[in-house]
Amino acid sequence: MKKLLPTHYFLLTITLPQGLRDVVRSHQKQSYGALFSCTNEALKKLAQDTRFIGSDRIGYLAALYTWGGMLQYHPHLHLVIPGGALSDNNDQWFSSRQDLFVHTKPLEIIFKAKFKDAMKKAGLLDKINPAVWKQQWVIDSQAVGQGQNSLRYLSRYLFRVAISNNRIKSIENDVIEIPEPEIPGIECSHTRAPNCRYFNFRPGF
Repeated sequence: MKKLLPTHYFLLTITLPQGLRDVVRSHQKQSYGALFSCTNEALKKLAQDTRFIGSDRIGYLAALYTWGGMLQYHPHLHLVIPGGALSDNNDQWFSSRQDLFVHTKPLEIIFKAKFKDAMKKAGLLDKINPAVWKQQWVIDSQAVGQGQNSLRYLSRYLFRVAISNNRIKSIENDVIEIPEPEIPGIECSHTRAPNCRYFNFRPGF
């Protein structure tokens, strides 16, 4: 908290679409590296536009998540971003709007193009369904006010595990049963999976 800047903040989320996830999961080093680098390049490109900030010397905290609320593989990036950037000479702070860091639509277009190029350079482009590049990717940006708000939100995900003990309903015949999150209007169901999917399981232990 002591390192937070005295300015407004944003919480940005970039999610890789379903059509990419098999390739990403099989080539995590290249894919996660591209997720970080392409996000950085796309944000800087837009931030230097005077319609947004006027400088690409932005800063942020980025955290990678690889699972969703129902324990499915769901790679996405959360970024906590101060609303502004430094000048080239470090003698001026350029502030963004209180309600907008950069527009998400051009950010999606730029990020998608850079990620596609990264996959090509990694030799993975032929493994990806071309239709994925024509889909709309999920990029969400929210103004959160002071930085403490975004860090409190992020900390709820950083300091927890995918499966806590109280989520396990039963373990029987090497199968773990886990209640799925309750959704209003939908009858509760359960996820059943071999425990080796979630644990480093060895028979006899």
